[in-house]
Amino acid sequence: MNLSLKAIMECIGPFSQYDEWDWGREVYDWKRPNLRVRVIMRGGYVKAVEELDPQDNSRYGTTLRVLWGDASP
Repeated sequence: MNLSLKAIMECIGPFSQYDEWDWGREVYDWKRPNLRVRVIMRGGYVKAVEELDPQDNSRYGTTLRVLWGDASP
């Protein structure tokens, strides 16, 4: 099953932050008062969707759980 960034944005709105990581990964973050979600993409495809600790404001955040896919490099 393919998951698109567009479909995610339709569900939770525009992302708060974009970043480029190593291994050609693109990362999108959504930060809300009680929700923080990270989408990791590679080659234009969603690789993983993670729920992060909304209280952790660091760049990488603390992953609470992987909601979809595989977050390994």
